[in-house]
Amino acid sequence: MGYIEPKFNVNEIMAKLGRLAEIVPQAVAEAFQLTLIEISAEARELNTYQDQTSNLRSSIGYGVYIDGQLFTEEYRQAGNGSSDGSEGQQKARETVEEVAGRYPEGIVGVIVAGEGYALYVESKGYDVLTGPASHAQEILDRNIKIVMEELTAAAANG
Repeated sequence: MGYIEPKFNVNEIMAKLGRLAEIVPQAVAEAFQLTLIEISAEARELNTYQDQTSNLRSSIGYGVYIDGQLFTEEYRQAGNGSSDGSEGQQKARETVEEVAGRYPEGIVGVIVAGEGYALYVESKGYDVLTGPASHAQEILDRNIKIVMEELTAAAANG
């Protein structure tokens, strides 16, 4: 899976926004959060494979970081397999933290299926995360537009 790369320069946007520059990163991070909520929920609801232990579905999680600091994260139990999925949740958290650590500056959103065998399951033709994540840019664009419209309206009102 690839990474979403912005086609804009955040620093230029910040310079133009003046006093709003302090709250824009939070608004963009909220757009990332909304995007990752939608993708992870869709991925957990997929019924393309049988998750015998609940660890694979529970390993679907995300984190959003601003300049290396955690903004928000979600790791939840999913499925009704033979375990509580806590192993999968832990692997998701570790993977998200490891990937996010590679990007100490800017706003970073990371979504994973943290179980090591997720790619194996997908290679067998079962969708774990790739399908829902394939629309990430479209969803993110929509959510950035929404939060920026809300931010603009709030700024106009005081």
